[in-house]
Amino acid sequence: MWRWKRILRDVLLWALLCFVIGIIAALFEIEASTVQFFIIVCCVIYLLVTFFYYLVFMQPYRKRVIQQNADMEAGNLETALEDIKAMQQEPRVRYLTQCCQINLSAAYCRLEQYDRALEVLNAMPEKLKEQVQLVHHLNTYICLFYSGTEEKALAYYHTHEKLFHAHRKDRNYKGNLAVLKCWVLSAQGELAAVRELLKQTKELCNTPSLMEAYEKLEQRIGNT
Repeated sequence: MWRWKRILRDVLLWALLCFVIGIIAALFEIEASTVQFFIIVCCVIYLLVTFFYYLVFMQPYRKRVIQQNADMEAGNLETALEDIKAMQQEPRVRYLTQCCQINLSAAYCRLEQYDRALEVLNAMPEKLKEQVQLVHHLNTYICLFYSGTEEKALAYYHTHEKLFHAHRKDRNYKGNLAVLKCWVLSAQGELAAVRELLKQTKELCNTPSLMEAYEKLEQRIGNT
């Protein structure tokens, strides 16, 4: 969704620019060929700046974020944590700062340092890009539940249930959201529903981090 918003924003900005250029050209009686040349120059500059920003500046950071996620999935938590902390000290844009914070919270959560993970998450701004917001809420909920504050976790879930529901079929997050739903159902005592949803989810999503979550769930419903 946020990508479409960004595309729409760019289209509107270009439409506004062309409108302003058209008014200026009419007021000062500038030739159409000159106006066209100016617009083409603006387009070329915009494309070059965009290319430099995403492929030269952002791409190395994106690769590091992807590698951090891969290290965490492989269980190399200390390696991921070290690079995340190093990356936090480097100049970068706001979005990458937020990605660092999200990954840092995930690493602390995997290390079962839930208070530290929640501290990182609570320090993030309230307004985030939708995907970052989703992972922020997911990590917060899981940390609240794992740390034993079940009532607070359930209240947090119901506050953000609409966002979770909207992404329930997203291939990148459906496993995590299914785990989240299982924790909610287990807290409500619906153990049969938990077992059924857990069985379905395990057949579709089996990353190492999710397997750990499944094991925690199975221990919970086995002891309930």
